[in-house]
Amino acid sequence: MLPKSLKVDLDCPSFVCKSCLASLRRAPRHSAIVAFGLRKSSSQATGEKPPQALSTDRPSPAARPNDDAERLRTLRSLGLLKESEPAEPKVKVNYFEEAKGGKLRRLNGQDEFAGSLMDPGGEFAGQLEEMEQSLEKVNSIAKVLEERAFDRPSHAPDQTPPPGGVETAYDTMADMQLMESYVREQQSGAPSSRSILINPGTGYRARHAILRLNEKLQKSAKFLDSGRLGPKERNRLWRYYSNAKPAFCGNWNVVPREAWDVLWDVLAADTPDNTNRMARIYALTKDMTVAGVPMSPERQLLAVESMFIEGWKKEAIDNHRRWAATLGTNPKTFNEFWQLGLRMYCQVGDVERAERIANIILESPQESDPRFLIPLVRAHVDRSREGADKAYDVYDWLRSLLGNKITIDDYDQVMSLFLAANRTEHALWVFVDMMSSGSIRLKGKSRIPLAVANPFFVGKWVKRLIGNGDYKGARDVLLLMKSKGVVLRPIQVNGLIGAWLRSGSAENYKHADDTAWAMINARLQFVRHRRALRDLKMQAAGPSWPCATLETFSLLAENYQARGLYTKVEEVWDAFAQAEIAPNSFMVNQLLSAYLGSGRGKDVASCWQRLRAGYDIPPDPWVFTSLWRSLPVNRLRSVPREQVGSEIMASRKLFSEMVLHVRSFNGEDVDNSLARVILHTFRRLHDQVGLLVAYRTLRELFGYADPGPLVFELLLGTTDVAKATARTAKAKQRLMLAVSQVERFLAHRHGELVNAGQLGANEEMTSEMKAAEMGNFLDLQLEADISVLPDGEALFVEAASQMGVYKSK
Repeated sequence: MLPKSLKVDLDCPSFVCKSCLASLRRAPRHSAIVAFGLRKSSSQATGEKPPQALSTDRPSPAARPNDDAERLRTLRSLGLLKESEPAEPKVKVNYFEEAKGGKLRRLNGQDEFAGSLMDPGGEFAGQLEEMEQSLEKVNSIAKVLEERAFDRPSHAPDQTPPPGGVETAYDTMADMQLMESYVREQQSGAPSSRSILINPGTGYRARHAILRLNEKLQKSAKFLDSGRLGPKERNRLWRYYSNAKPAFCGNWNVVPREAWDVLWDVLAADTPDNTNRMARIYALTKDMTVAGVPMSPERQLLAVESMFIEGWKKEAIDNHRRWAATLGTNPKTFNEFWQLGLRMYCQVGDVERAERIANIILESPQESDPRFLIPLVRAHVDRSREGADKAYDVYDWLRSLLGNKITIDDYDQVMSLFLAANRTEHALWVFVDMMSSGSIRLKGKSRIPLAVANPFFVGKWVKRLIGNGDYKGARDVLLLMKSKGVVLRPIQVNGLIGAWLRSGSAENYKHADDTAWAMINARLQFVRHRRALRDLKMQAAGPSWPCATLETFSLLAENYQARGLYTKVEEVWDAFAQAEIAPNSFMVNQLLSAYLGSGRGKDVASCWQRLRAGYDIPPDPWVFTSLWRSLPVNRLRSVPREQVGSEIMASRKLFSEMVLHVRSFNGEDVDNSLARVILHTFRRLHDQVGLLVAYRTLRELFGYADPGPLVFELLLGTTDVAKATARTAKAKQRLMLAVSQVERFLAHRHGELVNAGQLGANEEMTSEMKAAEMGNFLDLQLEADISVLPDGEALFVEAASQMGVYKSK
């Protein structure tokens, strides 16, 4: 029956009230004999021991039937014994369970009913079944691993499992997951994929590390066979191997041969991303040697090379000598073995043994690439002058062996060896061989032929060295040719100076300064001689640097300007004035920018007027940018009130001059930096009329199209919107108001364009259209500011006339 309380779960499929459960658990009635045995009088209870417990199944054997009958008759006569009630009939209870759909299902007895109460719907039973299936799966995986642990290949009979078999009691879920991942990787590979398994052992830490290594070995083998092994997998395999190595370093027999093969193939791969290749090969070689794993001849050679590179040079050379009778006679490893020995002997300085090995290689019937002689060239060139000559002989030997197969890279490699060892003349011999295909030989000649001793020939070499980034070699070549009496061209030296300055190195800066000022001094010396009316050529002759040109001064001035060395810029300009070279606008811009940077902005306008009158230089946008920035309103913190009128007139006059030289912009639009400085100049002077005239002129005459953030800068009256709005809440509100005004205007214009058929209903405005509409919005705002002024139209016409964009009839 249901309880009267409202707190009842009506969705419960099987509810039984407490009274029903109590009736089901009602204890059976005791017999009269038992009740009599338990009842004692008070007098007996005080003098007797506590009664012993009596069984309810049958009467005590000591009790007699006659005594019981007599006792019953006595109790019945006294009225102390009630007549036994007739036995109640046995009640049959049926159990049902109601499903969520309302359908009743009959249960088989009280046990199923209790199970229904404990697990409604059978969810727990389903989960328990899933856990049993998972446990069976893990047991099957463990069985597979146990079988494969004893499945050794026939070529490695010495690798037997340790006593006691394989540990199959895996305590953690992580171990189970690793085993499952291992089997999955092994089964998902190609039919020819390798199967690797290392005995996990018994210790928890060792077992877990080895299981991780097994999983990674199997995955790496699959990637290796499919050609998809990357640096990430290689690094992970090395990390897992390093973690697991202490677990089996005392018992190397547990590592099968397949595991060593995978480790070697992965870690010894000759790829550009395998940066730690030799260090890992050396460590792996030591482990394989301790484990007694035989290595192929190719692996032995790689092991010797890794030993030499890791610093064990003497040991590597000893091993190389020890294997000369085996690897040195094997046709498969003959060339690699002896070329490795040649490289090692060249690096330790044993040139005599290296030469004997070179003869062994060349005299053998085995085919080999003659480029193995390049390390021998390096070994000779690092020695004395005689060694450099010997190095050139080896190069000549190499060139004769290669014949037509020699490439420009081979020449460059040999020349770089000579230049790095300060053997510039020998490098010149190689360069001449390359340029003349061996028809001109300079070795042993005291004079250089005219085909070589000319600026054009030297320029090609210097240009090639600069392109390869060998600035030191280029400078050495220039010094060598200058010492040979070859007149250098300024364009060649300027190219090297520019490369030095672009490199950003302090040492290269010093070389550039020294060389450029040497050329400037040559130019000043030339000017002094010319003033003395001596007949001299335009280029300096003899072992001196060529005269500086306008490019030389421009390179120095630009570099000093970028580094903030404004005093140096003025020094360059003073020397430039003495050099009697006509300046261009670039040099003028550097000087004007230096004046601004050094705090001499008030001298910019006078300097420009002087240079313009003296050299007739047309102004360009950079000149106008410097002139606008030199105005007091842009240089000073504030302008006195009495000077505001004169500054307004000066700004309008400068703008009119820019209008007169509009053709000097060469059809290029005004950049945003120049437009910003012009408009903010009129804004700071509170010249609203001049601001509107300037903005409309920039748009219509100079092609200024995209105001961008300049709209909000002019509306808020600042040059830094982020900094201005971060100060007060009121400034942020002004910015939000300006943004909302712009958005409403753009939305309104979008509707008008849609109505005019220029845009679709769901089509957005392009970036060009949005920029033009932003410009229109700013124009309307500036026009609204002057519309409230008295005689605004007359003031606009006056300002336009002063700024050179309006002429009265």
